[in-house]
Amino acid sequence: MGNNLYYYLFDGTFEGFLSVIYEIYATKREPSVITAKQPEHLPLFAEMVVIITDKKKAARVAAGIKKSLGVSAYRHVYYCVLSSQADACLCAYKYLRFGFAEGGKNTDCRLDRKEIDLAHRISKEVGCECHRFLGLVRFCQRGLAMYAAISPDHDVLEL
Repeated sequence: MGNNLYYYLFDGTFEGFLSVIYEIYATKREPSVITAKQPEHLPLFAEMVVIITDKKKAARVAAGIKKSLGVSAYRHVYYCVLSSQADACLCAYKYLRFGFAEGGKNTDCRLDRKEIDLAHRISKEVGCECHRFLGLVRFCQRGLAMYAAISPDHDVLEL
């Protein structure tokens, strides 16, 4: 009897997430959870799949997203991964799954699909927070370093 609950654990980087996507398509094991946080408990019969970031695999997935779905879809997925929402990475995967299976370059137009709509909402939330911080953050000097006391909801610092 095979397991049907797969918890994918990665390092929290975008390349790590893309490595997860590569592994999912290579093994055809549908994820129940995609997370960067070690769960305290796994459900009975669940299997933890730990993914080591592979930059070559990540680059292949990134190129595939850009070629098949477009740069806009790539940005939506990237912003979803930066989100602090618990299921944002799973949402990004479902967005990609639909896009690769049915949407192609028209994926972003399919807002009637809940996975596309949710990915767009998460992406917009992260983008808006980034925009707010770019307009409001002021730095002060502490010795030789510049410092700004901020507490973003999402991982927007690299944006």
